[in-house]
Amino acid sequence: MLYRWLSRFPFSLKYSIPLLILILGSLLSGTTIYHQVSAVKRQFQLDAISTGELDGQQASALLNYIYRSENLQTNEALQTRD
Repeated sequence: MLYRWLSRFPFSLKYSIPLLILILGSLLSGTTIYHQVSAVKRQFQLDAISTGELDGQQASALLNYIYRSENLQTNEALQTRD
């Protein structure tokens, strides 16, 4: 049965088998690249969020330090006036 089907196959196997391998390889490569790009994009977003949180914490700590040091200077100035 397979022999009958292959004898009626319209293309030469010499060209159709490499073409089939090329097409399947291209599809597999395309899906692999798509998944890798998705993974890199997801990782980049997580890294950006993490970096943003760290920068926010550092800015908050710096502003808190500046606010407290200005309050101390203001309190010292008020105490020296009295």
